[in-house]
Amino acid sequence: MKRLVLLFVFLLAGCDGREDGQSADEHLVDSIDPENVVQVFKQFERVESNHAHAGLISLDNLGRSVTQFLSNPDPASQHDMKQQWLQAHRDYLQENFFTLADQSQLLFQIDAWPIQAGFLDSIKDYPQSGIINDFTVTIDPDSLQEQHGITDSREVSLGFHALEFLIFNRTADDFSLSNDKIKLRRRQVMKIILDLLTRDINLAFLENRKANRDFLSDLEGKDREDPDGLRLVIRTLHTRVQLLFSEVIYIGDGDAGHSSFSRSSWVNLRSQIAVLNELSGQQSGLRKIFETLDQRTAHDYDLTLTEAMEILSQDNPVAEKAARIPLLFAALGHQLGDLEIVLRNSANQ
Repeated sequence: MKRLVLLFVFLLAGCDGREDGQSADEHLVDSIDPENVVQVFKQFERVESNHAHAGLISLDNLGRSVTQFLSNPDPASQHDMKQQWLQAHRDYLQENFFTLADQSQLLFQIDAWPIQAGFLDSIKDYPQSGIINDFTVTIDPDSLQEQHGITDSREVSLGFHALEFLIFNRTADDFSLSNDKIKLRRRQVMKIILDLLTRDINLAFLENRKANRDFLSDLEGKDREDPDGLRLVIRTLHTRVQLLFSEVIYIGDGDAGHSSFSRSSWVNLRSQIAVLNELSGQQSGLRKIFETLDQRTAHDYDLTLTEAMEILSQDNPVAEKAARIPLLFAALGHQLGDLEIVLRNSANQ
């Protein structure tokens, strides 16, 4: 019922918006300086590069903390590993917030969620469940990749959230140095997941960088204003905000949440909206272009983004404020969609 109500709110937010057929000022495209578009994307590239650098550092720190834990599984090393996972995951979400590369397969390997925890390891009511307890499954990289999403997207054996489950839902004793075959397999699984995650994130980083640089090179090579590049930027942001809305509706739904085992789903949203503000907030170059397209929508977008950031900055907002977050993300998506429509209609005049 909760999801249906929120979906209804989302649909209501889009009912009074601009229609595709609405007329647009035919001079809007001409009034946008092509150099401004290039500068906007250069800013996007700088933001992505800064977060990518932070992400690679935190991923390396996570790797060291896992190695330390496996060499000495105790509560102190597990606590450090938890903190490093939280930082690495937040940095990845920020690094990957805006990308022009098609990374659907890599994304599923890196950040698949929600997950069916019992597919990977035992859970309370099913102590013999999971790959780790199934001795017919070989524990090696090829096998874990084959098992990942084998019959259902929730059957997750790779990525941040498989690692999250092992780090946050197992005790240090579950990994203790012993001849216990289950503990040995669990230790092997953790190490393999980390190795494959590191490989996939580095590959995603290279693909992001190439796609963004190719796009920027194409923009700089144009002799006249072409709205397609700007439309792609706005459309990509629009799509990303819609994905954030899909995260919002899962918060509070137990194991369905994006980071339910670490209880960091709220922080995930905070981290990502901070990047959205870097890219499209009042201090960004894109803000001036928004205002050129539609002053009212640009103003509304500023207000919506500011309110969402203010609420998400609180660890425990009052219920009334927390309940506004789905509506605010729905509104942000709708406003970006309106701006894209204005640009498209103007270009088609």
